[in-house]
Amino acid sequence: MTEPHYPKQEYFLSAEEQHKIENATTEEEQSLLLRQVARNLHVQNRTIGGSYRYCHITKCIKPDRAHYCSVTKKVVLKMDHYCPWVNNCVSWSNYKFFMLFLFYALTYCLFVCTTSFKYSLLFWKDELKDSQSARFHILFIFLVGSMFSFSVSVLFFYHMYLVFYNMTTLESFRPPVFVNGMVDKRAYNLGRRKTSKKSLGRTRSCGCFLFSLRSATAMFSLSDLNEKETWSEITITFLQVLNPSSSKMSNL
Repeated sequence: MTEPHYPKQEYFLSAEEQHKIENATTEEEQSLLLRQVARNLHVQNRTIGGSYRYCHITKCIKPDRAHYCSVTKKVVLKMDHYCPWVNNCVSWSNYKFFMLFLFYALTYCLFVCTTSFKYSLLFWKDELKDSQSARFHILFIFLVGSMFSFSVSVLFFYHMYLVFYNMTTLESFRPPVFVNGMVDKRAYNLGRRKTSKKSLGRTRSCGCFLFSLRSATAMFSLSDLNEKETWSEITITFLQVLNPSSSKMSNL
C-alpha cells in the first residue's frame, strides 16, 4: 500500500525554537511563540484554545487535517486512521486504495455467500450427499462469508459516507477547529462530486476507478504537497464560509 505523506521540513521547528517552546512557562507564552514560528505557514486549523496545533513528539506544527500517528510515530497528512489489516496509516495519499481494498473484499465475501447458499440449504434439509467433513466445510464457509460480508459492508458504506462529505474518521469524531473559532466536521464538504474526486481521484467512469492504479494524489505534484496552492484548495470550503466571494482568497 502507498506510503503516507508527511509534512515538509518547513513545518518542523529548529532546535532553538523547540527550546523556547518547551521552556515556555504559560500556555499564552507558548501560543505566542508558535504564532511567531508559523507566521509564514498556511495553516487554518487550530486547537480548542485557538493556538496552532503543535506535535510535542515530532516537534512539528501540524498542517491542516494532519494528525500524529502513534504507530508510525509521524505526523501524517489528512490522516484517517491506522489500519492493522493493511499494516499502514490510511491517509490522503492512499485513501483510494483503501476504498478499493474494502470494495474488493466485500465483493469477494458476497460471492462466497451467494455461491455457497444453495449448498447450505441442502445441508439444512439433509439432502447433501457429500461426506460429513465436506458438509461442515460448506456450512463454515457460508457462515464466515456472511459475517465478513456484514462487517466489511458496514465499514465500506461508512467510508463512502465520509467520502461524500469530505471527512476523515478522526474529523467525524473530533471536528476541526478553525482560526475564527468555527467548529464544523463538514467544513470541507464541496458537494458529492467534487469531494469524491478529491478522495478517489478524477475518473471518467466507474471502471476507471475500480482498476486505476493512480491514487487521488496523482492530480497534484508531489513537490507541491504542502505548497499554498494545494492547501488552499483543500481548505477552500472554510474560506467560502468566511466570505462567499472568497474564491479570490485561494491565493493566500
